[in-house]
Amino acid sequence: MVVPSVPENELERLADLLSYDILDTPAEEELNEIVQLASDVCNTPISLISLIDDKRQWFKARKGLDAQETSKEFAFCAHAIHGNDLFMVPNALEDERFWDNPLVEGRPDIRFYAGVPLTSAQGHNLGTLCVIGTEPATLTEEQIRALQILAKQVVTHFELRKNNRHLTEALKTVDKQKEELSSHNKTLTRLLSIIGHDLKGPVENLKQLFSLFVSAKLSKEEIDSLAADLNGRLESTSDLLGNLLSWATSQLNDASLQSDKFDLHDIAEEQLHRIKGSAVAKGNSLLNKVKKGSVITADRDIIRFVIRNLITNANKFTSEGAISVALEESEDLSRIVVADTGQGMSQEAIKALFNWNDRRTTAGTLGEKGSGLGLLIVRQFASQYNGRLIIESEVGKGTKVVFEMAKDIDMEPSTD
Repeated sequence: MVVPSVPENELERLADLLSYDILDTPAEEELNEIVQLASDVCNTPISLISLIDDKRQWFKARKGLDAQETSKEFAFCAHAIHGNDLFMVPNALEDERFWDNPLVEGRPDIRFYAGVPLTSAQGHNLGTLCVIGTEPATLTEEQIRALQILAKQVVTHFELRKNNRHLTEALKTVDKQKEELSSHNKTLTRLLSIIGHDLKGPVENLKQLFSLFVSAKLSKEEIDSLAADLNGRLESTSDLLGNLLSWATSQLNDASLQSDKFDLHDIAEEQLHRIKGSAVAKGNSLLNKVKKGSVITADRDIIRFVIRNLITNANKFTSEGAISVALEESEDLSRIVVADTGQGMSQEAIKALFNWNDRRTTAGTLGEKGSGLGLLIVRQFASQYNGRLIIESEVGKGTKVVFEMAKDIDMEPSTD
């Protein structure tokens, strides 16, 4: 037996074969009909569409044979792919290349073989369309021509199948891009709405206050009062802008969440210190209940944003009370808990917090203004972490807000 040699362009041929993504795929009716027709035309009990990879011949379609594949070293087709014309063995018992081949000595008892290479658009022979008989034989010119035509039909089917797959993938890409564009358009529309709804008023108020300052018609007491008012409005407008930019960035940025490892105690301490001045002015005590060394894995900037917004809200609605930040953990979840002893909310008020199109805000204990945007963004961040934003509140007794996030979501490694 002569073992088939390796084609000179084997690496390129195999790469071309794999590009069709056809190996080990289910049978297809059109190809089954071609092998049936090949057997009928050539009067053979067996007909195959055989594809040769690096170690085997695998049958995409077969008639008269139970095996799905055979070893490449025994494959007649592995010899046939070395040429571009019909490869025919009239009597395998009289051919020194095949007389002692296991497929000749045993089942399927090959005596006659004729195979036409399946040549791809790139010029590589992927396999053959072959017919096999158990008695010595030969083919007429008409049979050879018919087999060659059928082989071309097999390659045409392969090419159409490949093009359809590429088209399907391209359409999926287009659909994804359309979804992303639609999402971005909705984000931009909402962004413009927020700017018009939430920023226009504060900016106009600031312009009026500045006009009063430059009018030089105010007393010192009036200037001091306006200065305090101006400072408060600047702080609330600054917070709104920060929230708006954070939300817009999270919506328009397609990157995955960053995977940072950090001590939550330090982030909580940093953000509590940030509101210390306004908390003291309102008689509120601040308590960091997150234990030192409470390392979590999350996007540091998002967690900073979440804690800042939740404690700012707590301070807004609390006077002569207490505000705390804590961490609760289970096997699957991490929960950042911000609690206060402030004025609390009714269940109806809680339900109304998350209406993007009809956001209603309540003035704080000192008349502080807000946009209601921060809490909506925090809830969106919770959903990105496969978690929830849970609010428990009772009028006159305070509020507890839980930012819940799953521990097993996919995140991009931090570049810090």
